Amino acid sequence: MDHSTDHHLNADQESAIPILERPFHLLTFFCPERPIWTLSALARESGLPKASCLRSIRVLEKYRFLRREGDAYRLGSQFIRLGAFVQESSPSRGIALPYLERLRNITGHTSQWAVLDGFDGVYTEVVQAQAGLRLYIVPGQRVDLYCGASARLLLAFAPNSVREHTFQAPHPKYTRTTPTSLEELKTLDTLTQKTWMAASFGEVVEHSVELAAPVFGANGHFLAAISIGAASTAYPTIEELRRDLTLLNETARDLSADLGYSKPWLGDPDFFLTMLKGLQWLPFQD
Repeated sequence: MDHSTDHHLNADQESAIPILERPFHLLTFFCPERPIWTLSALARESGLPKASCLRSIRVLEKYRFLRREGDAYRLGSQFIRLGAFVQESSPSRGIALPYLERLRNITGHTSQWAVLDGFDGVYTEVVQAQAGLRLYIVPGQRVDLYCGASARLLLAFAPNSVREHTFQAPHPKYTRTTPTSLEELKTLDTLTQKTWMAASFGEVVEHSVELAAPVFGANGHFLAAISIGAASTAYPTIEELRRDLTLLNETARDLSADLGYSKPWLGDPDFFLTMLKGLQWLPFQD
């Protein structure tokens, strides 16, 4: 689920977009929900003149940021090349990827790596389960910070400005278990800060579970959330949940140590589960 910033501007604002910025502005309309656009649709949606759109599209085509398919356009191969370069140049990626693969191999579930980007979370690595359910998360997926385990983990360690923005922003309800009230959000946030763990049960997509833990670098700098994603059927009782939370906590601790973290580790899956049970946040009766 993509929650990109709204780019629908009024006519006066659109006309004020500098010429050099217009190709980049058009790129913001391409998203998983609508990956293909015609020239007419882009001009209509952006409010830019059709001739201006066409000039921008030709520049983007020239440098392979867009490719043409009949009368429509989709993102081009340049994004694949640049995306791979960004991943490879990330200092933590080379160290984190073997941990993600090991987590996937032991649990049989999808493992994920998410980072904070402005007021959103972004999944930058997704190691898909080899069999069974393949979850909705894909690399580059952006998420709001108020629901989902990785998002909640990122929020717990985010700067105060990001936290205040998230708590004050609207909180759409995606499923029946999406936490939307300020009381719910702050209770779960406090629990995550105290235990260094987060769990979500169908908050973004029905019948899915996500478990998350923090990863830190040198000097205690928060880097990312590492998580497991699975179908709800993977956790019929609290014991399966405890097993994977313990493994996830140990993985986050060991990975953080490899990235230079040397302070005490405060992850506490047992206390986390006790509190979830007390809050009646678990989807089953133990």
